Amino acid sequence: MNKALVKLFAAGSLLGLAGCLSSDEPMFDPSNAAAKPLAAGRYKVCTGSTDDNRKECNPVDVTVNDDGRYEFDLGEEGLAFARFADLNGGDYAAQIGDDDSYQYYWGREESATFRLVMIWCEDLPDELVDDLLSKGAMTANDRRTACEPTNAETVLIAAAAIRDNGPGVKQDWITMTPIGEDELK
Repeated sequence: MNKALVKLFAAGSLLGLAGCLSSDEPMFDPSNAAAKPLAAGRYKVCTGSTDDNRKECNPVDVTVNDDGRYEFDLGEEGLAFARFADLNGGDYAAQIGDDDSYQYYWGREESATFRLVMIWCEDLPDELVDDLLSKGAMTANDRRTACEPTNAETVLIAAAAIRDNGPGVKQDWITMTPIGEDELK
């Protein structure tokens, strides 16, 4: 498993990604995020970023529990866990974590591929952040380079804002495409 995939996909290794919407405690649980946009199976998981032109891909085995909790087997690096909340129209808010730290994404079904785009605090509209901060629905540092939701609704609002306004200048993404045993190229 390459380190770039683990860095982006395994939340416990995301320490270098300050500035993304993240939390120490999960905002999603079976009561508010039990959508199942992905079938269990093996996926070609690729990560990329506008920070460089490299795209790195690896096979990842995905399982899903009855309550909508996904497990992504990252091989020697362990497991990452995910939950999805349906935003309608093939769009989702996603929580990916490792039981110590959680990051949030906007996800969309694109043909046979599922694409996840990390939510960056700086990509959220200023008026929205002001409103969420004033309501106590989000905390942020003075420069707003780090932000944390205080509830699940904030994650849904942030993902919808990325969907509606575009993911911004900087993008870090994950694509997941189902594969057969011999299809990883």
